Amino acid sequence: MATSQDRLAEYAILLALVASLSTGCHRGRPRGASTPLTSPLYEHCWWAAYRTAMSPDSVAARYAGAYKALGFPNGGWSHLGDTAWAEAGPTALAREAGTRVYAARVVAIRRGDTTFFRQFNAVQLQPADSGGRGALAIPFCLDMNRAAMTGGIAPRDQEPDDTMPLWRRRPTR
Repeated sequence: MATSQDRLAEYAILLALVASLSTGCHRGRPRGASTPLTSPLYEHCWWAAYRTAMSPDSVAARYAGAYKALGFPNGGWSHLGDTAWAEAGPTALAREAGTRVYAARVVAIRRGDTTFFRQFNAVQLQPADSGGRGALAIPFCLDMNRAAMTGGIAPRDQEPDDTMPLWRRRPTR
């Protein structure tokens, strides 16, 4: 015959078992519907590739840090061979001209002892934007360059090369 202490122990074990099993059935609070951000079209920030003595990985890592400093919560970078990428967005950012959806990326490629890199950005315009894309994109490009601190230069007499497929490659995360 079971004593009251035995029954109490059985109830305690049963209670612990039921409590542990019920945590697996717990449902989270329903979330409100949110409108997904769509990525606006990318355009390059400068018509020629920048050059730097840094490695492609260093350029990509610095831009990933710049994206975070500018308010992107989802920036990151990756590399494959002699090419590195950093990418962030699309994200709604509050800037001087108002809140817009921005996206950014950079592609860095090693050629000899120099790394060539191009940065791209995308800004989703609103109907009230009278200054056009450039009024929003140019200050954003400058802010990315300042925050990345790569020391890159772009010669004024360089031929534009944004049609090359290497600038259109995307990271594989």
